Order: sequence, then structure tokens, then C-alpha cells
Amino acid sequence: MTKEVKMDSFTRFLPIPQNNNAGDKHRQVDPGTFTVHKENPGAPSLQVGWCFVEAATPGNLIEHYALFHGYSSPTGGEKLIIRPTGPAGPDYASLSAFLDAMRNEQPPGSPYSYIESNCAYHSALP
Repeated sequence: MTKEVKMDSFTRFLPIPQNNNAGDKHRQVDPGTFTVHKENPGAPSLQVGWCFVEAATPGNLIEHYALFHGYSSPTGGEKLIIRPTGPAGPDYASLSAFLDAMRNEQPPGSPYSYIESNCAYHSALP
């Protein structure tokens, strides 16, 4: 099970190489659905969106972010907290199910922004 992860920009879920094999076991985050929160020191964090991590080939990870209207990215040392939705939260079986749910959830006139981050681990410089 993936634990909570803090990051200071998108694309921080890169595979972490522990040897020269870029297998799935090196990822920081497993495929699944996550909530995206803005760190709020001294107060509870504020949810600013959703993240779906797509199962991909070993060494390749695709993250899909649906961010609430008005929020774009971390600024000025702000941290994002990525949390698994847990057993009570949604866990979408596919990218299309995730995107359909996000389209249905967004408030009228307040579209979510979308970020797709395709991260790849290579064992050597190109």
C-alpha cells in the first residue's frame, strides 16, 4: 500500500532506482486513485484535486491530475500531499473511468484543470 507522499511540484512520483533494473517495485506510488492536498501549516490540509496513477510498463509511470478550479500548481515552497483514497474512497479501474468521474464531479462553470505527467526511468543517459 502506498503511503502519503509530499512533493513540491508535479512529476515527483518518478521511479526510484535501487539498482539498474527499472521495475515497478521502484515506484514511490502504486497505481491507483489519490487525493491531492495543499499543505497548510498549523491547520488541516486543503484538498485541491485528484490524481490517478496509471499502471504502465516497468520503468514508466503516467500520472493524471484533475485539479479543482482556481488551483494550478505549488508555489513559493508550498507542498502538495498525495494520499491514497483508502478503502472508503473511490478507486477507479481505468483512466477513462477516472476522467468520466472527474467530468461528472466538477461544478458547472468551474472546470478542473488537467495535468498528465509521463515519467520514465532510464538506466543510462541517452
